[in-house]
This record gives sequence, C-alpha cells and structure tokens, in this order.
Amino acid sequence: MNTSTSHSTYYPGQAISYMLLGCLCNALMMATVKYLSQALPLNILLCARFFISLLCVSIFIKIQPGHKKTHIFRKFACKKNLWLQCTRSIIGFMSLLLFFYATKHLSLASATVLASTTPFYIPLLTSITFKKSLPKKLWPSIGLGFIGVLLILKPGSDVFSWYAIMGLLS
Repeated sequence: MNTSTSHSTYYPGQAISYMLLGCLCNALMMATVKYLSQALPLNILLCARFFISLLCVSIFIKIQPGHKKTHIFRKFACKKNLWLQCTRSIIGFMSLLLFFYATKHLSLASATVLASTTPFYIPLLTSITFKKSLPKKLWPSIGLGFIGVLLILKPGSDVFSWYAIMGLLS
C-alpha cells in the first residue's frame, strides 16, 4: 500500500486494469509494427508511435483538474532532473528503435522474448553501477532465466543473428 502520502488511495483493481490495458496496447503495437514494417520505413513507424504517445499523454493531462496539471508539470519538468530525463529519453528511444528493427527482421515471438530479458540485466547493471556484489542466491535465478529464454527461442532458428542482438539490447 502507498503510505508515503496521506491523500493517496490504493486501488488494486484499477492498477490491475491499467496493467492489462498496457499489455494489450503493447501487444497491439508489436503486431502493428510487424505488419507495417514490411511496407513502411521504421523511422516513420517510430514517429507515429511517439505521436500516438504524445496524443495519449496530452489527453490525460487535459482531463486532469487544474491543480493536478500544475503538479504534473512541476514534477516532471524540473531543472534539477533535466539531465536524467534527457538520458532516459535517449535510452528509451534507442531501446524502441532496436526493438522495432528486431521485430521487423525476426519472428514476432522471438523479438518479444528477446526484449523481455530486461529483468535479467537489471541486477547485473545495478551491481556494476553501485559496485555491490549480487547475492549468491540470485545467480542461479538469472542463469535459469536465460536457459528458459534459450528453450523458448529454440537455438538454431532465426534467433542467432545481429537482429537478435538488437532484440536483446532493446
């Protein structure tokens, strides 16, 4: 439960609904990119995807009450976090671009599985960034996760290529 602020209320049903809606939108985006990438260049698809996101965020902000709009802008447009926001934007853009390339050249299932390996990299990157060793119990889980990915992808298929590396990096 969110106890950081007294005016927040926790609605698990609403959170689950948003997660399911997000998964549905993501699946629709991947299928659309796979279908349209055969006829359109990826830069056009990327621009369209960002435009749709901008439209959705604009609508979300528009329907907020006046005091919440001000709070949203103050929270996300503060100058002290500007370099973090720019870095996150660049990494997000590159991630999406690599994912679109992988989706275009690999099967949709392979690209999705490769892009879903992010949780395996987070502990490794965290330990490198913060110079802390990972708990010994975590290593078998990470290894088992990568073995599971290999089993799903069926080695010897279209997965072992440059596009697969792009999918992993996405």
